[in-house]
Amino acid sequence: MKVLILEDEPGIARELRETLVRLRPEVELLATLDSVQEALDWFSLTKPLDLVLSDIQLSDGLSFDLFRQIEIRAPVIFCTAFDQYAIRAFEANGIDYLLKPVDEGRLGVALDKFERLRHFFAAQSESYSKSMDRTMEVLKPSVRTTLLAQGNGRLIPVRVEDISYLHSSQGLVTAQVHELRHFLEQTLDELEA
Repeated sequence: MKVLILEDEPGIARELRETLVRLRPEVELLATLDSVQEALDWFSLTKPLDLVLSDIQLSDGLSFDLFRQIEIRAPVIFCTAFDQYAIRAFEANGIDYLLKPVDEGRLGVALDKFERLRHFFAAQSESYSKSMDRTMEVLKPSVRTTLLAQGNGRLIPVRVEDISYLHSSQGLVTAQVHELRHFLEQTLDELEA
């Protein structure tokens, strides 16, 4: 799990890192950033990540300023001392909202929630992908490069790419190829299929 921490108070950032590593030793801490501008610079390098732990008030503004300026697809667990931003937090990819001081048990519950959501959406994505593969296989058209037309008492192969248009009149289907008109045995519905 690749995690980015946005926190401007060094002591709280350290505690958050230590707690996170205790709860999830396999975690990869990508960076700890303390400002909106520093985060903008970091994201301009397009580093992939799984989760953001974010304070709301950073050294140069609100973390919401960051989320308004760039699209961050990773879920966010907000860790803040202010309860009045809860609604805005969930509008900015928030999956949980923890009040400081962050309780280790509460952070554990938030991380469990993140992992459940990640597994759920991964399974849904895999299922969707398999379903789309099956659908595309069923719908895969059989590509015909030529049609057989009647002309002068014999069958003539006509390249599909040479046909300008098909026309049906009084039960006869014709294929217009340059200045020539060729009669086809199939109906327009059969040709469309």
